[in-house]
Amino acid sequence: MDSLLRPYLEAADDVDAEQVLGDIVTNHAAPVVRSIVRSKLRGSPDASDVESGAIVELIARIRAIRTRTNAEPIEDLPSYAAKTAYNSCSGYFRTRVLHEVAHEKEPSRAPLDPHRITESRIFAERLWVEIRLLPVNQRLALLLNMKDNAILLFPLCGVASIRQIATVLEMQPEKLAALWNNLPMDDNALAALLDLSRQQVINLRMSARKRLANRLQAWR
Repeated sequence: MDSLLRPYLEAADDVDAEQVLGDIVTNHAAPVVRSIVRSKLRGSPDASDVESGAIVELIARIRAIRTRTNAEPIEDLPSYAAKTAYNSCSGYFRTRVLHEVAHEKEPSRAPLDPHRITESRIFAERLWVEIRLLPVNQRLALLLNMKDNAILLFPLCGVASIRQIATVLEMQPEKLAALWNNLPMDDNALAALLDLSRQQVINLRMSARKRLANRLQAWR
């Protein structure tokens, strides 16, 4: 058990325990979660919701250690906080990608369900397979325009590295790395990259979304 949690576990009563837990989370866990979420969701209006959801999940996990004798201990609190934050980001990106693929109404900003992490990874794997089957210009028009950095779903879930994404885009890894921090690209920038008109880029992305939405119907 991480020594940071011992004061909480050894508190005399629940009132003292909650006070200690609040201090532990504020000083040792929340900063880790905040740093990761804000880095991965930079500029997203949903970052605060994802951060809050991760912290709520983390608090529930710590409380379980005190109240349940068979709860698995947390050996390294900062590392566990980081894992929780990455998993919450993964779940968020899955929701955003569903929106991007189906081009439906704005997804709910309700707190993420932490139990859908495995489902997110399975979804990312299936989506990646389907994206690789698209014509290369459709891949470019779709992936480089994903809002809220939803393209990060793939590296976060361990489905595809940036180098592997570059290969699928038929692009040198160094070129994708140079573009990465400026994603998503707008349609005019994509048009210049592909030597196409802006409308052609839009049409390519619409065709990609339609095909993926049909193939991933069961995931809606």
